[in-house]
Amino acid sequence: MRMRNYFVLMALGLALTMPARAHADQFLADFRGFDYEDPNNSPGFGNVGDNYHSLGYITQVNPVLLTCDFTNNEYTYQFKDLTAIATDSAPPFLFVFYAPGRFRIFEDSKTSGTTADFGVNPPNATAPSTFTDGTLTLGGVVSNFILTLDLTNNNGSFNGDITFDEGSQQGSIPPAQLTGWSFAGLTSGSGTGTPQGYSHQVDGQIRVPGVVPAYGTSWGMVKSLYRH
Repeated sequence: MRMRNYFVLMALGLALTMPARAHADQFLADFRGFDYEDPNNSPGFGNVGDNYHSLGYITQVNPVLLTCDFTNNEYTYQFKDLTAIATDSAPPFLFVFYAPGRFRIFEDSKTSGTTADFGVNPPNATAPSTFTDGTLTLGGVVSNFILTLDLTNNNGSFNGDITFDEGSQQGSIPPAQLTGWSFAGLTSGSGTGTPQGYSHQVDGQIRVPGVVPAYGTSWGMVKSLYRH
């Protein structure tokens, strides 16, 4: 079911946000980490007005587009300030829709830098600061972010779009390719080594998906896929 969530939301993201042109699928980066809300003004996760954050590690990149020395450097990421603006449901699934925020990749020396440390109950003395204290390698605006949660087990999936507009390696990406990137992945709840105070383990990718023929649909039709 979790993989089904992932592919349904990927298809939805393509249908609603990708430009109407054909191109080959292109990988940019893998990321893994944990997420949390700050501020979290209401009990539970994904309430309107709460802000979504995620921190973790970049585990792989496309060497044609990004130059990374994983032997000597640590590469971390940050999603920040994505405010929940609406929710919908198809029990037991909760869909959370977010206003635009930001995504950033940082490079930090393993010998002279500060080792990233999640700590507990973020924000704290080490998070997000030790994930964002290196060189800003690449960053951009996140839009169309949707998080889906299965409320029976707290697992879920997410997807959205990124337009890159900052970072020391922004110039490594051809100007025509700074837009059109999408990200998607899976989240896991408790029992997966999630540090205290974080909500989910996060595992995702950034890529430009290959465009497939899109057919007219509606949000109601998408929700109906979760009722079976």
